[in-house]
Amino acid sequence: MHRTVILTAWLVAAIPLSAAEPALAEPTSTSWYQRTFGSKPAPAPAPVPAPAPAEKPPTWSDVSRSLDQERAVYMERLQFCTRLRQIAFESGDEELRKKAEMLEEQAEQVFVKRTSKLPTIVQDVRAAEANLEQRKPGPPAGSASASAAPSRIAGRQPNGRPVRE
Repeated sequence: MHRTVILTAWLVAAIPLSAAEPALAEPTSTSWYQRTFGSKPAPAPAPVPAPAPAEKPPTWSDVSRSLDQERAVYMERLQFCTRLRQIAFESGDEELRKKAEMLEEQAEQVFVKRTSKLPTIVQDVRAAEANLEQRKPGPPAGSASASAAPSRIAGRQPNGRPVRE
């Protein structure tokens, strides 16, 4: 009998403890199959996008091509404005003439805005050339070219070669 009392007391004390354990643990909604054989593998983390490569500086051909395209578009706009002005003159429509002048001014503003970045590239090249000219060591003393005046770049030919004075 003594054993039964001890066994009963032990069971009474153990039941509340075992009932409290699931409340302390995180509730899981896994089935017996998943607990037995394991759950699905965790999804792979999203790949980190690689940083974009640095833009290459535009080449002379890129600058020339974009300038030619902008000039062509500008000339088309001017031709359209000229045609509008001609129609306004033939019909005597003063309002159409003012509209043509306004459109011509807008075309010029767009052309200047789009090509304003291009001269900076040319200016950068000229500054680099001037820097190189300053860095060049002079001819050795006593040579024939030492007495000659240094040639300066007066401008550029259409193919990009320097024109010397």
